Amino acid sequence: MKFRQFTGLILLVAVLLSSCSKKGPDYARYIPKTAGYVISFDVQRLTQKLAEDSLTMENMLSVLKDDHDSKDYSEALAKWAEFRDAGVDFEQKVLVAIPALDVTTGSASFQMVAGLKDAAKLEAFIAKMPQAPKVQQEGDISMVDMGDMVLGWKKGAVMMVGTHTAEDYDLLNDSTEAPIGALPGAEGVKALLKKFFEQKKDESILSVKDFVTALEKPSDVMVFTNSDALTGATVNPFMAAMQTKLKELLQGVYSVTRINFEEGRILMENEAYAGAKMSELLKKYAGPVVDMSLVERYPGSNVNTVTAFSFNPQLLPAFLQETGFDALAGVALAETGITMDEVIKAFKGDFAIMSSDFTVKTMNKGQAEDFMSYMPTGQLLAAVRIGDKAAFDKLLALAEKQQLIRREGNRIYPVVPPTDMAAGNAVVAGVENDVLIIASDSALYAGYAAAKPNPAVKAGAVTALKGKSIGFYVDAASILQGIPDAVFDSSDLHEKNILHRSRETFREMWFNTANFDGKKISSQGEVVMAPGKNALPQMVRFLMYAAEEMKLKEKEEEALYQRMESSLQ
Repeated sequence: MKFRQFTGLILLVAVLLSSCSKKGPDYARYIPKTAGYVISFDVQRLTQKLAEDSLTMENMLSVLKDDHDSKDYSEALAKWAEFRDAGVDFEQKVLVAIPALDVTTGSASFQMVAGLKDAAKLEAFIAKMPQAPKVQQEGDISMVDMGDMVLGWKKGAVMMVGTHTAEDYDLLNDSTEAPIGALPGAEGVKALLKKFFEQKKDESILSVKDFVTALEKPSDVMVFTNSDALTGATVNPFMAAMQTKLKELLQGVYSVTRINFEEGRILMENEAYAGAKMSELLKKYAGPVVDMSLVERYPGSNVNTVTAFSFNPQLLPAFLQETGFDALAGVALAETGITMDEVIKAFKGDFAIMSSDFTVKTMNKGQAEDFMSYMPTGQLLAAVRIGDKAAFDKLLALAEKQQLIRREGNRIYPVVPPTDMAAGNAVVAGVENDVLIIASDSALYAGYAAAKPNPAVKAGAVTALKGKSIGFYVDAASILQGIPDAVFDSSDLHEKNILHRSRETFREMWFNTANFDGKKISSQGEVVMAPGKNALPQMVRFLMYAAEEMKLKEKEEEALYQRMESSLQ
């Protein structure tokens, strides 16, 4: 493991283990107010929650241990001990930011900012690095070129800065290190670091009142997103006008997400605030709440997932018009003979997708065990509330004309190409009153068409979705139980162990979003885990367990390979 790679890893872990919850640290002023993302880690809370289950850096690094060679583990502990005493102030919050992001080119800059207690100790730590970089001084700023980033510090603060473009890194060649600092060159990154250190407070994120307010609220992790910075610069003149309109629409739009690890669950809360233009649009086309009648009539006996959402269909053409994309949509529809207005009128805006009875079945029965295969199976249904019947029929007529479907009464059949005839036609679709139903089999279709409330729909799903505009629910426990042990053979013992541990750890997950309240859109979610212990140490111990199991599997495979090699000699 290269020293610089390890240093970056240790710093990241330190972010997750070693800060505390003081209000808005002053060094946040080195993050520009135009940053697209800012993440704050209140890790004193996280550290305390880990400590309650006796988790420390030392035992978390134990996954590096090897029965025959503990060199990596020993080196990791030694480097951690050195870094922990490198003068960085691990009693304050650590901030990670994306100061600039261009979605068109894929280029971005990043920075990590923390408090600094002792610059001399930091310099001593750097001096111990192999081929130690030279410390350069510019005024009150000290900095070193670390190859793929620049580390700088001044009184009370230390900062890492780097840049990245999609062209910098070949994702297909994982042996190549991403040259994060390659875009503007090392000197350019140094200039960027210097710029951040010298910016005035009114140019920084501390001048954004809502960020400061969010930073002071108790949370384990806080994520601040500024949509103004996410629209990026365009290099396509054809898209320039539309992107300008999009930037105007997103002006003043930002969101705050808080994540907290509690006993048996991970809680997520998000508040998305709308600017003047977005607020006007959302107020004008206020949406309904989820149509629970589409959910509660699902006939499956073991419901695994539920997703439902409702919105005012007129919001879509209004959004396209505000951003200038309505012209493109009009061109795309021109040859079909259908207008955007007809497409919008065809649907009421209520949608639901449900699944149930997930399992993994054995296929190819009757053949030798070596030829057995396993196929995930289950039931799936989508329901769409129809708006204007004439407009909807026109859409169906177009699909029929293009030989995508055929209709028999109220039933709709996809036209299967001759090459797919052997696969059969499992999907069942049709219109029942004002609902378009697409089901995975005829029994499921008939059960849903009967429109009878089903008590098998999880109470948690109903609670998560009711009264919201968007919601989804996943019964993780039922999905994990649907994977039988028979899927794993004798060589998959460790994967089976991980599955068993997953069943012990994870229960369910849900997320929902409310309608616009005139200022913001509020969302919340929850990952439910085993009761009795905080979710953070549960998650860490699960990951440690999985890593240990895969390490054992790797050892066994290596031993098997050596035995095979010896037998051939």
